[in-house]
Amino acid sequence: NSHEAEELVQDAFLKLWERWDRVAQVDDPVAYLLTTGMNLYRNRLRRASPKLFAHWRLGHGDGRASGAV
Repeated sequence: NSHEAEELVQDAFLKLWERWDRVAQVDDPVAYLLTTGMNLYRNRLRRASPKLFAHWRLGHGDGRASGAV
């Protein structure tokens, strides 16, 4: 969903901005931003569906729970 993706990107940039005093000192602020974005995505996925997240994390197929149709 593009709206949700935009929201995640905005949240990642906001976190970067709020922590800029520390982030400015790291070797690669872009990597920090990308890691923050991925962590936000994982957290949302985990909250939305714990079973789906578990399968995604383990790399099992399309993420559907066993026995799901």
